[in-house]
Amino acid sequence: MIAARHALAQTRPLAQCSNAVILAAMQRATIASTALILIAACRQPDRGAEPRVTAPPGDAAADAVDTSYDDAPLAPDWWKRGAAACPPGGRIQGAPPPQGVRMGCVDSFGREHGPVAQWGEGGRLVAVARSVHGLPRGKQIYFHPDGTRMREGSIIDLARQGVWTEWHPNGQVFTSGPWDHGKPDGEHRYFARDGHLLGTVHLTHGTGRWVVWNQDGVKVEEFDYVAGQPHGAWIAWFPGGAKAKEGRYQNGLRHGETTVWDEQGHKLAVESHERGLPSGTWTWWDRQGVITLVKRFDMDVETLAIAYDHGRPLAAPPPPTKCDTQAGLFAAHHVVPEGPPLPGLANRCVRRVPSIPGLVMIGSPGAGGVPVPECLLLNHLWDCVEHNGPPRSQDALARGGWAGAPAAHRQLLALTYLRDVLHAGDGEIIPSNVTTADGSVVVTYWLNTWPGFQKDRERRQIEARFDRTGALTEKTLRTEAAVPPSAPP
Repeated sequence: MIAARHALAQTRPLAQCSNAVILAAMQRATIASTALILIAACRQPDRGAEPRVTAPPGDAAADAVDTSYDDAPLAPDWWKRGAAACPPGGRIQGAPPPQGVRMGCVDSFGREHGPVAQWGEGGRLVAVARSVHGLPRGKQIYFHPDGTRMREGSIIDLARQGVWTEWHPNGQVFTSGPWDHGKPDGEHRYFARDGHLLGTVHLTHGTGRWVVWNQDGVKVEEFDYVAGQPHGAWIAWFPGGAKAKEGRYQNGLRHGETTVWDEQGHKLAVESHERGLPSGTWTWWDRQGVITLVKRFDMDVETLAIAYDHGRPLAAPPPPTKCDTQAGLFAAHHVVPEGPPLPGLANRCVRRVPSIPGLVMIGSPGAGGVPVPECLLLNHLWDCVEHNGPPRSQDALARGGWAGAPAAHRQLLALTYLRDVLHAGDGEIIPSNVTTADGSVVVTYWLNTWPGFQKDRERRQIEARFDRTGALTEKTLRTEAAVPPSAPP
């Protein structure tokens, strides 16, 4: 899924895709072929219209797949022939730079049918491809920024078919091998920039041991492939050769534990997945091997978050709460007093408050129920322990071990409450957190600029004071100009 999202991110600036095309491409594509399918399957709509990818019902004859172009060559400058390059009855739509960035033959319904060309920044040619009635089919060619070929192969039934080849920028072949219905099938070879063989991978109908080298000739990934999907052990390395990650896949999805290291060999994290979703216990360490954070997940729902300071937990593991399961969180959504109940969790962001057991921040959806990116609007606080609305600060901090904690721990707990409960936003810790003579704790926090504010013109600072019991006694918001007073508005 990460590879598919990356593929979509790469193709999205070039064309706007209908949901039907994206879904079809991702369902039929292998990880390696998604980007290639999407760039040819998606086209920029004319005059704001949604691109049509199928003929109207009843036009089966118009939608009959023309296979005569499946193996036909494709000239990089096909558009110079004009309408003569189109199949019978086709016409040219779009224009090359500077008038446009996409040009292709279309059928009577306006769907791309025949050769298509896409240009990128600076008017450079990015790709030429063939489509049949709105779907990619036949030769697909992609180019390096200098205009040399980068990748070439054919798409049949929304999957790689036949030999696909990639080139280094200097023209040497990087990798080449056969595909059958979207699965690697046969011998795939990798070459360095100087042409010497890096290695050979043998797969049969998508099953075997897959090894990936980068263009510098370094092995960067190795995993088992079964029926065209990662399945079994998986290892990734840094370019310098140090191990970066090790885990397992099951039917194309991460499954079980994954260990993460830095380039010096320090273990930084152990993650756990079940059928591609975060599940179980996740643990993080610093480069000195000291534990810093523990989280637990129930099928992508975060059920626990405990932060550590110098290896000491800022809270004890809490007793089970109603929010420890997806069903419990679903119920919590429907009793949050602010806002209407929602039919599910998909369009609300949920985040646990680290070090304060039982507190959950629930975000509001954006326009049309679309989730707000990065949990920016986490404006509903729910207490999964008491179930009586937002707790008082002293009650919440008491759960985190406020009583009897040293000053440094109290400062971190107070900062957590300020950042994750009172404002629930990303920001910057200011090294001015202090404990006064009377036992009060004062913490200060810079808020990152909210969308709509001009980040280069102002900064917002939050300062909060908690007394010795953990009660919030004072909170101050200051806005500071970030440009010289003499600067123009």
